[in-house]
Amino acid sequence: MTEVTKEALNEAKKKRRCAKSSVTGAGNGLDYLLKNERPIPEVEESLANLEDLYKKLVEKHDEYIQLVDGDEEFATEEEWIEDCQQRFMQIRIRTKDYLKVKSQGQFENETNPETGLVPNQTETTVSDNGQQEHDGIPGSGQGPSHQGEGPSHQGQSPTHEGQSPTHGGQPPSHQGQPLSHQGQPPTH
Repeated sequence: MTEVTKEALNEAKKKRRCAKSSVTGAGNGLDYLLKNERPIPEVEESLANLEDLYKKLVEKHDEYIQLVDGDEEFATEEEWIEDCQQRFMQIRIRTKDYLKVKSQGQFENETNPETGLVPNQTETTVSDNGQQEHDGIPGSGQGPSHQGEGPSHQGQSPTHEGQSPTHGGQPPSHQGQPLSHQGQPPTH
């Protein structure tokens, strides 16, 4: 082996070693995030970084392996990269499993333990002005799609200022029936 080839081989090996060190550091960091149950976006970002660094490691290994002479040394270096791949795949699989469980767990964690309601189920709250507000499923008959309508008073017709609940001037057949839609006469 010539002096130039030996120097190139050592330089390629150093670059590969540095790339492996970066992958190891990123893997340890990702492992730390998993153990501390960090949020999904943080873990996804760390995994993407690890995947990029691993690709660079493979590139550096390929550059190095092109300079290696001899079948025995080549086989040794292939075992080395297989070990790196196995470690990378282990943490990648563990991270994917974590993300799957965490995303399912987030939906479960959003369930209000006091009411047992999950998001998009109706939950009544009281606004600052004391009126009840409903947060619910669109089209469920409750929720933001009905804002602006007055409260319904079953068993009574709406009263107007200065009028008694008997609705002076309206036929008695309308008394005692709920109003089906505000501003429309009740149906019979």
